Amino acid sequence: MSSEAWSALRKEMYSKFSSGAEVILLDMGKSYGSKLVVSLSEALTEEDKLSYGSSASRLDPRDFSRMVTMTGWGRVTISGDLETGSHISVSVANCVFCEGEDDVVLGCPFLKGVSLGIATSLYKAPFYIFSSCVNEQSRKHVCKFELSRK
Repeated sequence: MSSEAWSALRKEMYSKFSSGAEVILLDMGKSYGSKLVVSLSEALTEEDKLSYGSSASRLDPRDFSRMVTMTGWGRVTISGDLETGSHISVSVANCVFCEGEDDVVLGCPFLKGVSLGIATSLYKAPFYIFSSCVNEQSRKHVCKFELSRK
């Protein structure tokens, strides 16, 4: 879906559901993120699992960073404690889901949900998440998500 189509869909949802649109988008994202983990885990070959060593039952969060970047959602970077997931920082530059928004966007609920769904499924633990999206000097949106285990 193009950024223009997503922007139109998002605006229509907010017009129809008001603040409920944020909850719908967040839940859609969480579901999608969880399903990504399940799908990619099932697709791992035995050779792939061996290359992960002790983390054979879990994908590396950087796998999702590369995948999301390749899909055109934006340029994703992930840092923090990726081994245990105690604290994870996700940054998405040129976020396709925020294009067409005003200067400040309150957290990009769909991408926030995707990040939460991936983390919760990947680490099999609940997370707190803080998000912010800003329009930087380059006129491109950057969304930042800080996740920590509950």
